[in-house]
Amino acid sequence: MSPEPSYYEQRLRGLADELHRLLGYAQDTWRQYLRLCERTGMRTNPLVVPAAQRRLAALVEEVDAFRRTAHESTDWSAYLDRCEVFRVLVRDLANLATLHDWQSPAYESSNRPHLFHVDDHGYRGLLGYRRVHHPILTRLEQQYRCELGYGQLGPACFLTSSGMGAFTAVENWLVRDRLRAGDRIGYMARTYFESRDQLSKLKGVTVQGVEVERAADVVEYVRSARPAAFFVEPINNEDETTLIDVVEMLRSLGRLPLEQDLFVVLDTSMSAGGEGALFAIPELRDNPRLHLVQIESLLKYRQHGLDRINGGAILVDSQFAREVFVQRERCGAFLPDLQSFEMLGYTAHAHDERMLRIKQNSETFCRELLAAMSEPLRKLIVLGTPIATTHADHTVYQHAYRYLGGVVPLAFTRELGLDVLQEVISTTVTDCRRSGVTLHHSTSFGFTSTHIGIAATGGARLTRPFLRVSVGEDPVACIEHIAGALAAALAEHLLTPTYAGASGQATVPATS
Repeated sequence: MSPEPSYYEQRLRGLADELHRLLGYAQDTWRQYLRLCERTGMRTNPLVVPAAQRRLAALVEEVDAFRRTAHESTDWSAYLDRCEVFRVLVRDLANLATLHDWQSPAYESSNRPHLFHVDDHGYRGLLGYRRVHHPILTRLEQQYRCELGYGQLGPACFLTSSGMGAFTAVENWLVRDRLRAGDRIGYMARTYFESRDQLSKLKGVTVQGVEVERAADVVEYVRSARPAAFFVEPINNEDETTLIDVVEMLRSLGRLPLEQDLFVVLDTSMSAGGEGALFAIPELRDNPRLHLVQIESLLKYRQHGLDRINGGAILVDSQFAREVFVQRERCGAFLPDLQSFEMLGYTAHAHDERMLRIKQNSETFCRELLAAMSEPLRKLIVLGTPIATTHADHTVYQHAYRYLGGVVPLAFTRELGLDVLQEVISTTVTDCRRSGVTLHHSTSFGFTSTHIGIAATGGARLTRPFLRVSVGEDPVACIEHIAGALAAALAEHLLTPTYAGASGQATVPATS
């Protein structure tokens, strides 16, 4: 495989800068801690503190070595190895930076509360729950708002422990503080399974799933059913990719003469910031009864693809900030200090360049896969993604989703058993491994290297299973090889006599 040093060297240098920045934070927090102990006479652990300081001194040398040698890793495998080193160093720095911040002060806070942090977001506690209101969390929240194009007057931002943590906090807030008994809640019928399942079991309100294919469907439902809240997942990556033009939707909703408050909860996880500053839409700002709540899972495309640190985000109009803040704490969805520090190493740097790389690789994958498939094979497969050459005229994709492209679903015109799809994956992964090409068997997406796995339209019910290829930042030659290997595996297991009758032996129930 031909190396592509320019992109990977640039990425590693960026990671080296991130490490240097995190090292500075860790050193600052230790200096502040020791000054606090000296000023107050607070007892320090005579075993932990020296050991931690020795580790911090060693990390200074390790981070410096990473920076000096960043330009030496010019090929794909070396890049992946260095990314693993980055993960380890970030975890060590996070542990050291947050180790002392809770333990020692907590023992003495009841005697001298005036020494400690007591005024975060109006919270009046002995420590102000410093693990939850860590200064780095505030820095992260401001950074995320800036990434989306908001200044000081933009919406309030709260980071959470996961994407579902963000969803649950918003759901709790609406049910407890904003909705009344008997109110109607609408949601897209083909939304994320966990969200859909959770909404459908709410008590005291009327909940309705709505088939949505375009923005006008949402507007028409709001006009006719008059819900108090509507949950929208504008990018649906099931067997058929659905794209909703969220700007058009919000503008059209803003023009409606709403008779009651409408809360639109918008999950933008898959767009990774490509949707722009939605709270600045004039029609939204000018309609006092229309309220946008934006949630996102930060696990997908926000962390360089290097780790699985759960994280979520909530953006909400400032008039509701206090209520949402309280519900985030009460349902335990806050992002604690250790995760906050780790997240600093997986954000911000070169996000646009990385998303463009993944998008271009996805387009290459779709083009090569289509070219490698025979005509009989093409008749069996639906390449259901807007980045495929067959969807080049997808108008919503062209103007609304500049980052979309990392997930490629492959559905089938006949239902296949899970055993057949597992054989396809096994054959593809084996071919790639023999050729020295990295391909992971996993349904995860948003990571550095490409993954392949089985997903299903019915969520946990596993109805209508399909293949999902989650394209990464791999060299183009690797992407081309993966596409060719997958096409060959599909032909082997779908067109040969041994498997030709497999469609009649499906191992999962048919969709009703």
